[in-house]
Amino acid sequence: MIDQDARHALRHRNFSLFLLAQTISFLGNGVFLVALPLEVLRLTDDPFIVAMAVGADTLVTVVFMLIGGAFVDRLSRRFVMITTNVICGLAIGLVSVMNAVGQAHVWALVGVAFVFGLADAFFLPASTAIMRELLPANLMVAGNSLVTLGRTATLFVAGPVLGGVIVVAIGPAWAFGLDALSFLIGAAGLLAMRGVTRTAPEAGSEADGATSVREEIRIGLAYSRYRPWLWWNMMAVGVASFVGFIPLALLAPLLLRDVLHAGPVAYGINVAVSGIGGVAAALLKKSRDPKLRVPAVWIGFGASGLAVVLLAVSPNIVVATVAGVAYLFGVSYGNINWFALIQEQVPTSLQGRVSSLDWMISLLPGPFGLAVAAMAVDAVGVRWTMAASGILMVLAGSVALHHKVRDYTYVRGGAQAETETETDVEVESAGAQKAAAVASANLG
Repeated sequence: MIDQDARHALRHRNFSLFLLAQTISFLGNGVFLVALPLEVLRLTDDPFIVAMAVGADTLVTVVFMLIGGAFVDRLSRRFVMITTNVICGLAIGLVSVMNAVGQAHVWALVGVAFVFGLADAFFLPASTAIMRELLPANLMVAGNSLVTLGRTATLFVAGPVLGGVIVVAIGPAWAFGLDALSFLIGAAGLLAMRGVTRTAPEAGSEADGATSVREEIRIGLAYSRYRPWLWWNMMAVGVASFVGFIPLALLAPLLLRDVLHAGPVAYGINVAVSGIGGVAAALLKKSRDPKLRVPAVWIGFGASGLAVVLLAVSPNIVVATVAGVAYLFGVSYGNINWFALIQEQVPTSLQGRVSSLDWMISLLPGPFGLAVAAMAVDAVGVRWTMAASGILMVLAGSVALHHKVRDYTYVRGGAQAETETETDVEVESAGAQKAAAVASANLG
């Protein structure tokens, strides 16, 4: 049941439009997640090409993420999100038309994955940073809970099921077309938002070129490094991604197919039912106290690690499904609290850069973690590999035992470090004010 804070968040018109746009886009993404590998397999019957098509998205996102964060702090976050939605909609729409007229090609599917990855490098930090412009600080947790609810219900449950049905019943062209439509509807929802353009002092250095993109990235890195609660939690999540979060995409299907001998239908049901955990995490009432955020993050992520251990020792598909529900509950609960803490505590002018660094550190270990997990499975088997992954995920959370990592007010280097980062931000704001003054004079 939606709590009072969530109802208050939904009364903010711009946030409601943002939530609707995100949820519709997530539905299309869920359809695409199923349609892409199925279509590549149909065209090539080569798992390596499938991996290349799926991995192109993440690889490009990681490469361009910090640049995307810098631009997000220069431009309107709403404009960035609308632009990326339109570009992605047109790209996948073209693939849909090509498929419909019998001109399906693997290079087109890999190309659209590349476009999606580049767009995500800008969209992900923008969608995280814009929350401060849509809701007051005391509703950040509620807002993130609602976004997680929409994402889980569509991206992990309804979208994949719908995608599978569409591909089998009427063909992949329709699945790609639905994804294209979802992007364009999402862009229309964002376009309907009003009054979310940031004021000049908040917008960073924008058009006057007061600082370079490289310098802006440096400022974002310095801000994060000086704050242990940011830096070390990012590092710990990176470790957890390397050992568990991302390799699980390989390990879970192998366990269900090769060890528990579950067929495709059972696997699909397992994935869909696991989404209940994410929904439950989104609906669970959470504390408003920022001091409890870091412990809450690692209670969630630690619980997901224990769920992976349970999955590793599962004797049948029923226990494996329960473990899947627990896993997605923990991941979702941790993410809700983590995003809320960043949105509450990081200055608006740095939100894009800090969130892009966070996304990059989370995604970068993925390909390496998958490779190591594959070698471990060959060496010791999927159960032992998965059990080790879960234990290491729990150990990564031990970073929260250090009081400086839990304290979001602590700044490494004390007053000097605080002054340095504040001065950097003030320089950016001064540059933005200068640009606004020049623009006003030109209009006059």
